[in-house]
Amino acid sequence: MKNINERVDSFIANPKKALWTIAWPVVLGMLVQILYNIVDTAFIGRLGVDQLAAATFSFPIFFLFIAIANMIGFGATSLIAQYLGARRKVDADNVAWHALVMSAGLAVIVTVVGILIDRALFRFLGATPAVVAYGVEYMFPIFLGSLFIFLSSAFSAVLAGEGNTKFPTVIQVVSAFLNLFLDWLFIVVFHWGMTGASLSTALAFVFNVLAFSYLIFVKGKSSIHFALRDWHWDQKRVVRILKIGVPTSIAQMLMATSFLFFNSIFATFGTATVAAYGLVGKIDSMIFLPLLGLSVGVVTLIGMFYGAKRYNLLTRVTRTAITYGYLYVIPMGVLIWLFPEALFRLLTTDASVIAIAAGLQRVEVFSYPLIVIGLLLGRVLLGLGNGMASLVITGVRLVVVAVPLAWLFTSVLGYGPVSVIASMIAAGVISVTIALFWTRRSLCKVRGDCA
Repeated sequence: MKNINERVDSFIANPKKALWTIAWPVVLGMLVQILYNIVDTAFIGRLGVDQLAAATFSFPIFFLFIAIANMIGFGATSLIAQYLGARRKVDADNVAWHALVMSAGLAVIVTVVGILIDRALFRFLGATPAVVAYGVEYMFPIFLGSLFIFLSSAFSAVLAGEGNTKFPTVIQVVSAFLNLFLDWLFIVVFHWGMTGASLSTALAFVFNVLAFSYLIFVKGKSSIHFALRDWHWDQKRVVRILKIGVPTSIAQMLMATSFLFFNSIFATFGTATVAAYGLVGKIDSMIFLPLLGLSVGVVTLIGMFYGAKRYNLLTRVTRTAITYGYLYVIPMGVLIWLFPEALFRLLTTDASVIAIAAGLQRVEVFSYPLIVIGLLLGRVLLGLGNGMASLVITGVRLVVVAVPLAWLFTSVLGYGPVSVIASMIAAGVISVTIALFWTRRSLCKVRGDCA
C-alpha cells in the first residue's frame, strides 16, 4: 500500500486526478446502489400500496437514523484529512479510534429510543393503521441492526478521510448484491413481506462490518493504524469531532424532519400521493447517489490541502467538482423530465401512483442544478472544518422558506401537491445564494486575500 505521505503528495501534485481517483470508486458503488434501490423498491411495490406507503413514511425515519450516525462520520473524515495533510499521522489514528467508540455508543441509544417511539411516530405522521403496522414491521430489524449500521458508517468515514475508497467500494458492491439476494429469498421465497425487506438490509450491514474488520485489522488495507496501545480517550478530540459533525448532522435531521412534514402534507391528498412522493424521493436519491461520491472526494481533498496549507488548491478543487456535477446531472435531469412514466413503471404497477409521481417529478428536476451547488459547497465548508455553515444554510432553506411556503400553498391557498415541490425549489435558490457567499468568504479568509 502506498505510504500515506506519498498519497498526500500525489494528490497535491494533481488535484483533478486526485478528485477522480477518490470519487470514481464511490460513484461506481453508488451506481450499484441505484440498481439495488430500484430492485428493492420494486419488491416492496409489488407487496401493495400500503406497504409502499409504509416504506415512504419509513424513509425519513431511516434518513434521520443515518444523520445521527453521520454525526461522528462527518467530523472524523474532515479531521483525519486535515491531520494527514499536516503529516500528523498519530492524531489521525486517534480520531479514527474515537469515531468507532463514539459510533458504538450512539447506536445503543438509537436502538432503544427507536423501538420505543416508532409506532407513535408513524401515527404522528398521519399514517393509516394499516400503514403504521407495516412501518413498524419494516423498521424493527433496522433498529436491531443499528450497531452495524453505525460502525459501517464510521469505517467508511475513516477510510474516506485518508482518500481510500477502492476497497470500501468493493465491500459496498458485494453488500448490495447480497442484499438483493436476501430480498428475493425473504420476500419471494419465504414470503416474509416487509420484515424480509428490512431484515435483508440489516444483514447486509452486518456483512459490511465483518468485511471492514477483516480487511483493516487482519489484512492491513488501511493507512490508519488501530493500535490500542496508541489510543487514549481525549475529551478535546471528542469536542472537535462533534463541533464539526453535530451541526452537519442536525442539518441532515432537519432534512429528515422536513420530509416528515412534507409526508404529512401529501397524506392529506391520499395514500396514493404519499406513495408517489416516496417514488419521487427514491428517484432523487438514486440520481444524487453518484454526486455523494464526488462530495466524498471534495471533503477529503479540501481537508488535506487545508491541513497541508496549500490554500491555492482549494478553489481549483471546488470549481472542478461543480463542473463534474453539472456534466452529470443536467443530462440525467433531461432524460427524467422526458420519460418519468417509464421509470416509475419499473417501481410500481399502480397507474394512479405513476401518474401522480410523473407530475411531481417533472417539476422536481428543476431543483437538480441547485442541489449540485448546495451539496458540493457544503462539503467544501465541511472540509475546512466548518459544520455550522451547513446547519445555517439548511435551516434557512427548510425552516425559514420551504416548510412555511408548502403550508401556505396547500393549507391556505388550496394548491395541489406540485406546489410543495415548487416551495422546495424557491428555497433552493435562496440557500444556494447564501452558500455561494459563505464559501467565497471562507476561501478568501483562508488565503488571506479578502477585499
